[in-house]
Amino acid sequence: MNVFTKLADLLDTLADEWPKSTPVQEKTASTPEPQPADEIASRYKAATGEDLPSEIRSKIAEDPDLASALSKIAAVAPSSLGEPSDRKDDAAPLSKAARREDAWERFGTQITERTLG
Repeated sequence: MNVFTKLADLLDTLADEWPKSTPVQEKTASTPEPQPADEIASRYKAATGEDLPSEIRSKIAEDPDLASALSKIAAVAPSSLGEPSDRKDDAAPLSKAARREDAWERFGTQITERTLG
C-alpha cells in the first residue's frame, strides 16, 4: 500500500468522524446582534451626554441607507482641538495710562536684556 493511499484513507476516516466528534455551536436567541441604531445612539450619548431621541432612533432603524451613512460618520473618533496656550494669564491693563506704562516696562526690559545678555 502506498503512503499516499494510507494518507487518503486516514483523511476519509477523519472526514466521516468530524461532524460526530465536533459539536456545532448554534447561535442563541439571548444575544441579539447589535443594531446600527443602537451603535449610533451609544456614540451620540458618548459625544453629547444626551440620549438619542426615540423618533430619530426609529428613523435610523427603518432606513438602512441613513443608518450606513451615519455609521460612517459615527465610526470616526473626534480629535482634540488643540493644546493649552503657553501664554501667561496676566490681566491686560485696562486704561490708556496703564497700557502705556506696561509698554514702557516691556520695552525697558527688552533693552536691558539685550544690553546685559
